[in-house]
Amino acid sequence: MIRIFICTLFTFSSLLLFSQEIEVVNGSDEGEEVPFAIIEDVPTFPGCEELEKHLQKNCFQTKILKHVVKNFDANLANELGLPSGKTRIVVMFTIASEGVVTDIRARGAHERLELEGIRVINALPKMKPGKLKGRPVNVKYTLPITLLVEKTTKNEETKEEVINKN
Repeated sequence: MIRIFICTLFTFSSLLLFSQEIEVVNGSDEGEEVPFAIIEDVPTFPGCEELEKHLQKNCFQTKILKHVVKNFDANLANELGLPSGKTRIVVMFTIASEGVVTDIRARGAHERLELEGIRVINALPKMKPGKLKGRPVNVKYTLPITLLVEKTTKNEETKEEVINKN
């Protein structure tokens, strides 16, 4: 059985954030991308709208965490035959100035884990966009997901072994 270790999920996420990138379009900053760690007004996850500004960042991160824990197929790591211990997937995405999740990318120990991370993030709901100087901007976010792959004992059989016996 795999347990998702999320305690460090958000603690170190600011260390993995990309530096600020600004794309200037016809003298405006419509394509501006701002890292989550330095955004003035964070994107607002549904259910966090009524909170004070200083509490919305924590609410956003908590809601993302709950979404990942609920929707990520944690058993996938065991099914892939990965060595026991911790394995990590890093999912990077942008919350666009329209409030939708775009530009989802993942890095991990196995391509199927990366695809699972992308699938879960792609299922996030539309949000109220983040703002900089009162204007909606694209917000870059990096989400590390840590899984624990447990050793299987001799008494436990894999799905393939059960199928092959029948």
